[in-house]
Amino acid sequence: MLLRLALLVLALGWAQPVLAAPLYNSYFVGVDGLATLTSGTYSGLANPNAGRLTYLYAHWNFDNPGTNHYHGIGAYSYTGPAGSPTSVSTNANNALPESYTGLGPLSLIEGSGAFAGRLVSGLGTAEQDHHYGDLQLFSTQVLDGSLAVGEQQMFDSSGGRWTGSLAGSILALELVSRTEGLFVSDGSALDVFSGPNPLFTIGSGDELDWTPLFWVDGASASGIYSATFRLIDLEGIRGDSGTFTFNFQAVPEPSVLILLASGLVLLGTLRRPLQD
Repeated sequence: MLLRLALLVLALGWAQPVLAAPLYNSYFVGVDGLATLTSGTYSGLANPNAGRLTYLYAHWNFDNPGTNHYHGIGAYSYTGPAGSPTSVSTNANNALPESYTGLGPLSLIEGSGAFAGRLVSGLGTAEQDHHYGDLQLFSTQVLDGSLAVGEQQMFDSSGGRWTGSLAGSILALELVSRTEGLFVSDGSALDVFSGPNPLFTIGSGDELDWTPLFWVDGASASGIYSATFRLIDLEGIRGDSGTFTFNFQAVPEPSVLILLASGLVLLGTLRRPLQD
């Protein structure tokens, strides 16, 4: 009887507790709690991003967890002179991978199963994929109370700027623009933005847990693909985020690379001068 019960527990996936979040996840949504800017050109001015949803990239420092902090990717900011600034719905650090790193676009590589014949995100082995390729998205609240090294420090970073609850909010992703041929799946629908509505609901407040899968058709894929979004609170409790962009590059399948290499070898042979 005990053996049957143990097998049943294993079959249902109850053998181990489910973690609220994978350790050191990269992406979070927070609400900006900073009322007044405290540094930079616009120090002392009201924060144009205050009270708004913000798409965040977590910058972990494993050697010194006390320095863990977020990078605001989708955030409002100021432009122009400090005496008469203009608030804009984006910022200089609004793309992934972050431009300051010098890293190339995230990889779209050969998929499997329902995505066979397609190039998909999240599976690459390039350096940029290691840092930015895990696209799973949580509320910052998932880190509060964590016993994992550095996670509480991340939650409390920037003087608690991102510790505000998202309770009551229904979060949606709004598609602003995308390269033709680039699609977004949630694991069930192949393209969550296939209809005329540019909004797709991704979760409820502090319980947010959503992973997008970007993909292109493998037969016609080439070059760079981009998609720009903003976060929306469908309940209107928190302000919309600034816009942010994901950049991807189609990586040819191994068979395509082999054919390309064979063609270059053949071309080199044809161009080789005749021997006497």
